[in-house]
Amino acid sequence: MIIIGISLWFWVSCAAVKHPPGGPKDIVAPDLLFSNPISGATYFSSSEIELTFNEFIDEKSIMSAIHIYPQLLTKPDFIYKGKRIIIQLPDSLDENQTYILSINRNLKDEHGVPLAKNIQLAFSTGAFIDQASISGRVFHDGEISVHLWQIKDENEDPLFNIDDNELISLPGNLCNIYNDLDIFSVSNNKLCSGSYPICLAETVNGGSQMCEGCPPHYFFVEGYCAYESDYSILQNFLDLNPESQLLPEETGIPENASDCVNEDWWDGGRLVEITFQHKHLKSTIPENIGDLDELEILRLTGNELTGAIPDNIMNLNNLKILKLNSNHIGCYEYDVENDECLVHCINTEECSETIPENIGALTNIDTLWLNNNNLYGEIPPSI
Repeated sequence: MIIIGISLWFWVSCAAVKHPPGGPKDIVAPDLLFSNPISGATYFSSSEIELTFNEFIDEKSIMSAIHIYPQLLTKPDFIYKGKRIIIQLPDSLDENQTYILSINRNLKDEHGVPLAKNIQLAFSTGAFIDQASISGRVFHDGEISVHLWQIKDENEDPLFNIDDNELISLPGNLCNIYNDLDIFSVSNNKLCSGSYPICLAETVNGGSQMCEGCPPHYFFVEGYCAYESDYSILQNFLDLNPESQLLPEETGIPENASDCVNEDWWDGGRLVEITFQHKHLKSTIPENIGDLDELEILRLTGNELTGAIPDNIMNLNNLKILKLNSNHIGCYEYDVENDECLVHCINTEECSETIPENIGALTNIDTLWLNNNNLYGEIPPSI
């Protein structure tokens, strides 16, 4: 189906975040000076927990760094006050329950320096802190901690919680073993894309991870494990347009593909979106773009692209949106100053001026925009 229309579109552009220049770099980790309640407190009945640090905390890091276990049915609210963080609790906590307040190394100061180590504070709404013992072995290359809580009601949802550790992988049969667990939490570990079973992707990606190692054919960049081939193809496309790379961020493209590694364009380490709209691109569409077999969105509207639509773009079986409109596709040589195609592809063997015959092989596509180009011929029957 071909969708033709005029709409207002918003898109994500990629850009590098740079620290302001000047002054010595802060390398001192923030430290917790005071907490209310203190660790070990009993008969806790307040509706607030207060944490005081020795320096200003990065407000954006709070949500992914501070957790209360067992997990509360209603999430607490966080009030940021610079060096102080106030946690507003739900109306009531369980009676005679021991709680753990966990602060992991996602918490950073205003200069981006994380905690030196995880912090755990225990408090109880009853007369004592729960204590028990369990025997067994936990196998891991580094230091880890295991959290256990008593399930008071046999009708409660079971909980398997391995948050706030340094786990780097999860076994493939984990989902089969724990397939009856309604609550499975693995936040704040070091799980990289490809290091856990696909069935847990939503659970793992729903939390925060500090990936430090990547599976084969992936490498660590901008906090992600990116697939090497996808990254290389994207970098090649950027390098084909050096004039656009020199333009400001709003109108041009970055020099490095690392500036485009983000949650919007990448999923599970694979490139799923390329959006460069109105970015003054003047190259052809590279032939190897058809090797991005996980790509779902390709939006190149409003540029100055020339040449043909690559035949191997038909290899993009997951493609849902293809927008190549308002370019000079079908033109081999274009005079931008006079807004004129000097050499049409139909007059040279260097490129094709037609829509690829097998474009109908893109069975998942629901948006196809090719208008305002220099294409010739007929619409393929496969469409």
